[in-house]
Amino acid sequence: MTCTLSICMMGRNDNYCGDFLYRMETALNFTAKNVFALNLQDSVEVIITDWNSEVRLSDALNLIPEAWQICRFVYVPPQIAAPQNPPKSAFNSALAANVAFRRASGKYIMFTPADVFFPVMSLKNLIEILKGNFPVSFDVETAYMLIRRKYIPWQLLDKKPDMAVLEDFLLKNTHLLWDGQFYPGLNGNMGAMLMHRKFYEASRGFDERLKGWGWWDIELGLRMNLSHRCVELSYFGIYSYDMDQNPALRGKDINANANPHNVVNMTIEVNNANWGLADNPLEFYACPPKAIRQSERNLSPAATLTRNALCQYLADKNVINQILKIFGDDLRSVQEFPALYLLAYYSAIVKPSVYLEFGFGKSVSANIVAVCYPCVEIFGVNDLQPEHFYQYPHNISTNLKNKFNYMGNLRYLPGDMNTALERLEAVEGRICPELIFFRADLFQTSSPLRFGEGPGVRLQSLISRMPKGGALILSSANPALFKAIDNFFIRYYPGYIYLRSEKFNTAIFINSQDFSLMLPEMGAFGEHFLNALWAV
Repeated sequence: MTCTLSICMMGRNDNYCGDFLYRMETALNFTAKNVFALNLQDSVEVIITDWNSEVRLSDALNLIPEAWQICRFVYVPPQIAAPQNPPKSAFNSALAANVAFRRASGKYIMFTPADVFFPVMSLKNLIEILKGNFPVSFDVETAYMLIRRKYIPWQLLDKKPDMAVLEDFLLKNTHLLWDGQFYPGLNGNMGAMLMHRKFYEASRGFDERLKGWGWWDIELGLRMNLSHRCVELSYFGIYSYDMDQNPALRGKDINANANPHNVVNMTIEVNNANWGLADNPLEFYACPPKAIRQSERNLSPAATLTRNALCQYLADKNVINQILKIFGDDLRSVQEFPALYLLAYYSAIVKPSVYLEFGFGKSVSANIVAVCYPCVEIFGVNDLQPEHFYQYPHNISTNLKNKFNYMGNLRYLPGDMNTALERLEAVEGRICPELIFFRADLFQTSSPLRFGEGPGVRLQSLISRMPKGGALILSSANPALFKAIDNFFIRYYPGYIYLRSEKFNTAIFINSQDFSLMLPEMGAFGEHFLNALWAV
């Protein structure tokens, strides 16, 4: 049965560029979820060439039921794939893609990488155009259509967020995402490319002589320039998301097998009649429904953080040396430097998802957190009194984006510090900050803090919202106020990870219990450790 669109991709079960199964299954699940949300399951199919896998992708991927219904895997086993691979490589991209093209049933055929997916409105608009339900100024049946991509930051993907977390991030931050490197006129390096199936048949797909990495997509685009109008679809609100890879995990040998960048055919047709392994009886795997297992997620380091581990991290000077390279040695002279030190280390270790700061804009604190984890969601509280900030809000936003490549959601909370959290949650719902910077002086109280009474309720409320291993960093220029809060932590949270220095009026509280850390050693250790750490 012919559908409107065949989405073709390829892959191998080999952990390519790190976490390949996570990226591929997330992309397939998003695509399937959106297809069914639009009731397009009869209009869209996904064809995946499983090239040279020892363990088939269809057996390894953790897909939702909707994905199993629209995905079909074409398995090319090692005995067929290996002779077709370039030297010292387990993959042949051009041929693997052609295998999927050759077996697609759609009126239109798309090629896209395995870790790319489409937002629901982009998919809706694309299908409307392909079905002729939306008038456009070009001939859809003869055009070579291109779809740009927005890169989802690898720093976020390293945490392996589930679909709900990832969708929330995209809702808030799509406008900040990098569009990728673009080569005008070459019709390549895109999130997807598609055309009518008759032109894939006429062109015979990608040039199968290009067995290595790269250029085969551009070569096809240049061939299409010979006789087709090439149209990039951003104007119609159509784009894709590409799940970026951690640079440290990207394939280091791909350039060793890079294709020559000067192969351009002067005719539309390439390859022979057997293109896409047409004469090989390859097996289709239309994946049967199976139990959905809980996907592995990268456990936050906060959840298992111990006091000894925290102290080892803090004693290592690498993080602070990197921060000083960015912000300059003058940072050491800032009154809040000890608190900024703690912020930098916790952010580098944990990469907190949500950061709540009281006195937002008073120093470079938010910039430091963003440098360590550019996808962090920031909630900045400030009453905007002149003495409580050193830069205007629009300057903070500009610096975060332009200087520090910030890609997260930033929300200002102007007004009374004491009611900020309640006002925020009235709009956002309950928030669970993994990191809090609590400038105690903004609350002005030196009276004894008691559990369940007065100012103590504010701290209790914050701690109750922190996940296990979450951190509250305390700073004050008022020794009496710091002492009052310090006594509160020691009295009411014995056994929790807590390092403090009365000399610097700075502390870090970790919402994690270690019952070997009991009074009075709880406070004394932190005093000794931090004073020695900052004795410069």
